[in-house]
Amino acid sequence: MKATRFEIFAQRASKEIVDRRVSSVMVFRYHNSSWYTSNSAPAPPGLVAELDVTRKRGASWRHPNSRRAFFPVADLDAVLVGDFHDSPSAATRKTVEALVGKCLESSKNKYAADYRPLTGLLNREAFDEMLRTRIAAQSKSTSSGEIGVDRLSALALVAFDIDHFKQKNDTFGHQFGDIILRSLSIRCDEIASKSSDLAQEIVFAHPGGEEFLVLVSGYDSDDAPYKFAERLRVAVCDADLPSDTDLARMELSTVDRDSVPRDPNARRVRISCGVASLAQVTQSEDPANIVALLKRRSDRALYQAKRSGRNRTVEFSKIIESHGRVLEHCKEVNTVAIDIGTEVGVQNGQEFLIYHPQYDGEQEMRMSDGRSEVVLGKYPRRVMGRLVVFDPQSDIAFCEVPSENGSGIEIPAGARLANVPLGAIGHLIPASGAPMTKIIALAGRVKLIQELNAKRSAGSATVVASIGVDKLNDLTIMRGVAHVNAILAGLYEEIVRAVGRQFAFQLSPVELAFIVAPGHDFDTLVDGLRRSATELGISVAVGYSKPPWSFLGAEAVDADAQVEQARYALAMALSDEGGSIHEFSEDTMWHTLLAARRKGDYRGGAVDYERFLSWGAKDPKFDNQAALLLIRIDRRDEALACISRAVIAERDAVKAGADTGMLAVFLANEMILNANRNLEKALSSFLEALRLDFDFKEPYATAAVEILSSASYAKLPLYEAIGSGELIGKFDAVNRAELSAGAAAWLEALDSGGSA
Repeated sequence: MKATRFEIFAQRASKEIVDRRVSSVMVFRYHNSSWYTSNSAPAPPGLVAELDVTRKRGASWRHPNSRRAFFPVADLDAVLVGDFHDSPSAATRKTVEALVGKCLESSKNKYAADYRPLTGLLNREAFDEMLRTRIAAQSKSTSSGEIGVDRLSALALVAFDIDHFKQKNDTFGHQFGDIILRSLSIRCDEIASKSSDLAQEIVFAHPGGEEFLVLVSGYDSDDAPYKFAERLRVAVCDADLPSDTDLARMELSTVDRDSVPRDPNARRVRISCGVASLAQVTQSEDPANIVALLKRRSDRALYQAKRSGRNRTVEFSKIIESHGRVLEHCKEVNTVAIDIGTEVGVQNGQEFLIYHPQYDGEQEMRMSDGRSEVVLGKYPRRVMGRLVVFDPQSDIAFCEVPSENGSGIEIPAGARLANVPLGAIGHLIPASGAPMTKIIALAGRVKLIQELNAKRSAGSATVVASIGVDKLNDLTIMRGVAHVNAILAGLYEEIVRAVGRQFAFQLSPVELAFIVAPGHDFDTLVDGLRRSATELGISVAVGYSKPPWSFLGAEAVDADAQVEQARYALAMALSDEGGSIHEFSEDTMWHTLLAARRKGDYRGGAVDYERFLSWGAKDPKFDNQAALLLIRIDRRDEALACISRAVIAERDAVKAGADTGMLAVFLANEMILNANRNLEKALSSFLEALRLDFDFKEPYATAAVEILSSASYAKLPLYEAIGSGELIGKFDAVNRAELSAGAAAWLEALDSGGSA
């Protein structure tokens, strides 16, 4: 507590005492026979003797003619050192002494208003105000687009309390209960000082009773708040609390020390933690609403930690995954109530696997001989059935037991739930023998593709196809995850029937895939699958890859690449209304880059570009899209190389394309803006644009004149303006004939060997 009061005093003194007479102040605190700054750094060795003198004197003083004076702050066992502009007189020191007293009084009031006297931690009101201030600042930073916002917006709230604290209070007395709370605050301070590797800021609060809150902010990894909570939990449960060191630091009275029980179990303390992140909270205009939501979610996570057995940490975002429990089961109406609802993300049609309380993978199997008990091992994790939600409410949900579980199943209260995510269909296909996992490992299928490609004869090909459900998001929202998983399982079984189990696999939660060996009729097979999908009530899209790939520069593409090509083709097929079949081609590649540009996913598009390039992509349209994408992430040299390749390829193929013409203009613009100002080369690029895009001669010629005759070229992003048509409209009010004539003169001079 003294440390916190000292920090408040040091902050106020630095602000209120520095004036026309005092140039700077330093404040030092005496602790454990040493002197420390407000940042807990050791005092400079050259000052220690003077600090000791000041503490012993108990009055302000200075060396003769010195501009530095020393002022004791007895209440905090501290000393303020002031550096003056001139050697301070006794009267000046008296004035500063009064200011020191004023700062001390105001720091006492601030401490009393904001901190809990028992633990020295922030109280509820002060902590809430601090949270509101942090969130308001982050919201402002986010809206203004400041650099580094991602780092700032990393903010989480940890709620924790002492397990069975009331029992300790009732058994050993409230005096010892208070000592536990004080000792816990010491442990919190120790862990905060050792956790700079996880977060920039860690602030504890003690709202009341055995409840505590922690602000964790400024972290790089999403799991940092959870790691911090676990670090705290382990630090509390792995050592006595209070420890002998804690008891010495607290300087207890004889009466308080006598209240500490000799029973070693009394000093074994456990805590449970709940974590909620700002990243999981929708931004609102009122920071107070966000604070309330964060507190409610961290409290809910803490509640689930208690229900799951205590002495553990639960993240709010993970509650739906594995922390739900059965409340009751009414067999007469086939209805099960569970303790999680829409607040944690439960939706209509959600599916859960049920684990018996004894067979959830965490319970120990023990044997007793009447004198001692031995742990033999752990009960295994065994699924006893599944549930499907039909009535989700805020804090609870009601489910039904699907008919295949049988009407005789008895689900005990406390049975643990495991959410079945979208695409987890193994438990619906008994032959797979792998609940909630991918049906077949992709690695095994890649090896099979390699073997088939190696054996294929001339004129034959191994086809890899990926299949997906049209409008899957809409279907999931309308019918729920359980319904969609059942459809995916049915579709997978149809694929198995068509090609055999060894040729079927799952690429992602929502992508099924299959291999068609050489000699089989791919078109007939796909038609059959699409008819089966219609019978299941869905429409599907199919993307596939089939060698040879004449449009790629690479001689051969490996099996991994062929699988990825099928996925790219499926993405193209799903972008068409009503479902379609799409073969991986040169169009797939440039359309993929175009889609990334339209979404603003420039870095993701760059990854696709690099992958396509490694496969030998060489299409002018691909280079066009790559250039427009790369320039957005400031990879200008690569963008210009793409443009040059596109222009040359289009010229050699004697093809005209508006995109290529536009890029040629952009190339010229880049050359002009280049430090060497190669105008002649720039005009060559304009001439190339005119040859490639005859229909757009006038606008491009106009652009050439505008750039070369005006200083505005340095301000106008031509490549964007021309692409949107804005530049063309810019010259509507200008004498276009005159500009065209000027452009023609430039081009004629260039053709005749003249110089710009």
